[in-house]
Amino acid sequence: MLPLLAGALAIAAVAWQPAIAIADLGVGISHGEIAIEEELSKGGRYRVPAVTVTNTGTEPARYEVVITFIQDQRELRPDPGWFRFEPQAFDLDPGQSETVSIALNVGDGAEPGDYFALIEAHPIQAESGVTVGVAAATKLYFEVKPSNVFELWRLRVAHFFEDTGPYSIVIPPIVAGLILLTILSRRFRLRIERRS
Repeated sequence: MLPLLAGALAIAAVAWQPAIAIADLGVGISHGEIAIEEELSKGGRYRVPAVTVTNTGTEPARYEVVITFIQDQRELRPDPGWFRFEPQAFDLDPGQSETVSIALNVGDGAEPGDYFALIEAHPIQAESGVTVGVAAATKLYFEVKPSNVFELWRLRVAHFFEDTGPYSIVIPPIVAGLILLTILSRRFRLRIERRS
């Protein structure tokens, strides 16, 4: 009888304790799908619409955005190195959001065709970088058109001027002007005479 009474009292004590809220991790992402309508070129640089990542959980967490794929997808897989996220990793409190801008640099060796990838956001453990088992993703579709060597070189020159500007815009005309002055000064000797 005594052990039965002790067991009943233990169950009653547990039942009267306030419920403990269990914290959980969650993530949401703003777009379900992004389809880039224009045909992209090998070596081209493009802006993909930004995505907003939200902490839908009940505790603060560190998040990252990466490129992933579906196992048996029929479309081509872009190289994850083609993508740059800003920021790629960030901390969010519950209910807080972060807008992530996405740059896509199509590789010079990209195969023409239809591409598919998932822009995935998930929480990570800050110390170890280990992915926690919850994620949200946006589907990304785009097409790379066939291109020739001339277009590839045109894009490389354009990127050079973008990356090194404004110096690349100012210095070449100055150098060309100095070369022209040197050639003209050798060809034409200017004589300044003083007549009285």
